[in-house]
Amino acid sequence: MWKFINGINIWGDGTMLGGQPYIANDFNFAELKHDDNYEPVGCVLVNENGYSDAMGYGGDNYDWLFVPSENGGNTELPIGDYIYVTPNVNDYRNITYGGSALHGVNAGGWYIACNVATYQAPSGGARLLYVPTATV
Repeated sequence: MWKFINGINIWGDGTMLGGQPYIANDFNFAELKHDDNYEPVGCVLVNENGYSDAMGYGGDNYDWLFVPSENGGNTELPIGDYIYVTPNVNDYRNITYGGSALHGVNAGGWYIACNVATYQAPSGGARLLYVPTATV
């Protein structure tokens, strides 16, 4: 099942290839936002759909974030998963990952789709996140 990732927005101005990820630096998540509490990670997504063969990462502050930066792989090597992007995106996108059973060999841990913020599908899911606000 596709999994929606909250707190990461993709934004592009038409010159940023598949768009740049922006990460919320707190739990005030909002769609269609790339300022205030959202910080740019410093790398952009690949500019075309395809099987990923290299990953970019978010530098020292976001060294845990890996995003497809090159295509040219296949269903097996070097990563084996597919990415869907909007070339030269000039808007916001959300990230879903994983794929569903219908996606066959394309699905996997690095299978990513960058969708418009209003995208809905019966094969999508999410995890609940509890953020405690009480202080001791």
